Amino acid sequence: MNVYLDASVAVSATHRDALHERAKAALGTLDDTPAMSTWVVAEFTSAATRLFRRGVVDHVGLDEMYDKFRELTEAAIMIQVVDDDIMEAARIVKASIGGMRAPDALHLAICKRLSLPILTFDQRMAGGARSIGLTAIE
Repeated sequence: MNVYLDASVAVSATHRDALHERAKAALGTLDDTPAMSTWVVAEFTSAATRLFRRGVVDHVGLDEMYDKFRELTEAAIMIQVVDDDIMEAARIVKASIGGMRAPDALHLAICKRLSLPILTFDQRMAGGARSIGLTAIE
């Protein structure tokens, strides 16, 4: 079964943060090709440049993150975001008791459309996934 990779996993897989080893281990145990959406590309880029602006990584580190992320995307099934995903994300946010953010809800809407479990290190997103009947792998 394919698993949808959240941006939190992609960032940790490409950067030596506190969850780096966990991300490598999780990716190493996948039985099938991972899936990512074009939305993950946007979120990853935002997170990587934020690390650069904060001085956590320098230009070389940022380039290394982008190179590793490109390898991830080349090995993944890339999913296009469709308008129905955005509308479903809005419904998820509206129904959310725990305050689901729209960017996270968009990932969940994509997973819902494709019946994919989500691999995430974001506990709020994992809880949101479970609340709408999705499998969350943390």
